[in-house]
Amino acid sequence: MQAVPSSAFLLTGVPYIPVSLPAPSNTSPDLLTLLMFCSTPAGIAQITEHCLPGYYYWVRGEYLMWWMQGNDMPSLLTESPPGTPLNNAGVLGTPGVRTLIGDATLGSLPRSGLRVEAGLWLGHEYNMALQGSFFWLGDVARRYADGTLDGSRIISRPFIDATTGNQIAGLVSYPGVLGGITSIAAGTTGVMGFDAFVTRPLCYSSKRNGGDRLMTQFGYRYVGFQDRLTIVEDTYPLEDVVLGSNLLLYDTFNARNHFHGLLFGLSYLCWQGPWSLELSGRLDVGQIRREVVISGMTRVTVPDFPPVFTTGGLLTQPSNIGNYSSRDWTVIPEVELRLGCQLTRNLRLTASYNFFLFTQVARASDQIDLVVNPAFLPPNPQPTAVPARPTFLLRKNDAYLQGISLGLELFF
Repeated sequence: MQAVPSSAFLLTGVPYIPVSLPAPSNTSPDLLTLLMFCSTPAGIAQITEHCLPGYYYWVRGEYLMWWMQGNDMPSLLTESPPGTPLNNAGVLGTPGVRTLIGDATLGSLPRSGLRVEAGLWLGHEYNMALQGSFFWLGDVARRYADGTLDGSRIISRPFIDATTGNQIAGLVSYPGVLGGITSIAAGTTGVMGFDAFVTRPLCYSSKRNGGDRLMTQFGYRYVGFQDRLTIVEDTYPLEDVVLGSNLLLYDTFNARNHFHGLLFGLSYLCWQGPWSLELSGRLDVGQIRREVVISGMTRVTVPDFPPVFTTGGLLTQPSNIGNYSSRDWTVIPEVELRLGCQLTRNLRLTASYNFFLFTQVARASDQIDLVVNPAFLPPNPQPTAVPARPTFLLRKNDAYLQGISLGLELFF
């Protein structure tokens, strides 16, 4: 006769391999006698002694292949067809103008990472466990560049004139006037998170070679990441200046997000033989802290003269350059689906899918203000000109993180 103690099904979901119970006497009992014996204190003691698996600790390591929602970029670099008049070059809305970089979501690329989870049962009754996990994802960055040093193409950086409200553009390349290249780097770094929580059973059931359970989770969660966007415009005038002169503009936008909060979750697990399936839902409630850093610089170089540096590029000016921080209460919902296969008594193979939704985060590209006062721009910038645009207007958005993982879980 074989039996499985109900408390064994409160483990992490590994199907328990039952063992034969010793008979209460030297004779082989019938089924009714054995069932009556198992309901007595002596029978329960023997079940506990012979059937509890003794798994008090477990650890799981996983390889992650996850995707994070990319940055929604405005139109940052445009091209006009040959013959376009100088005053219409690269201006959005004029015939033939097309976007070279931007006006799309950039950076939605897969990234590799790892996740480690460990836990232990508090006591022999298996009615409470302490768990913790940590995940990290590799950095993702993309670079885009376009232009012509000989000025053979008409390429510009579009923006809105703050004094008139009209679409205009700053030249990067124009035949006989200017040659240059604009490069844009966008990426997300430092994506990581960790948590620590306790888990307790709400209800469970067992049957031969299978069963299910429902668990609650409560604890602490941290999640953070950083966005970065850098625009470099490198131009060389082709007329009316000293040969070899150079104009270099930098625009940089950084956004960091840090979430700290309480974790509330439910986990349902069912198993049959060596297979298990677990569905978990969490809602993290807490405070998100956003940090936005905007910086810019212009360098004018003329041969035989020292370079001249001024604050601000094109989309970064004294009116929006600076460090900004804000806080909000928010929530992060999460769903996880995990499939497991028992390889040995102490080892399980797992495959899972995760979905996070970061709410009210600051993305680097969202902090761009395309309304610019041309009086701020070189060669004769006027820092006190009005209206003072671009300006900083905190823009908050949601971003998802999802992906699959493959791992091994060890019990001891």
